[in-house]
Amino acid sequence: QLDGLPPLMESVAAHDPDDASSREWLLAHAAGEKHWEDAVKWGIAAIHIDVQNPKTHHLLGAAYLELQRPQRARRHLE
Repeated sequence: QLDGLPPLMESVAAHDPDDASSREWLLAHAAGEKHWEDAVKWGIAAIHIDVQNPKTHHLLGAAYLELQRPQRARRHLE
């Protein structure tokens, strides 16, 4: 059961400003649930910590596409 995991990961992210993995997990989870605004929020937070993670860029770009923001998506998908 994953019900308690998102709040736990949010707590980790809130308490550790340098933890990219919690933010990457939250990005992937939000994208999987099609919560695109949340995906963008966590993707941006993860990118600020680990700017070179290709999976994060891909998921963030996909979220921007779903939100009809192709210009922003392009930056992460190129």
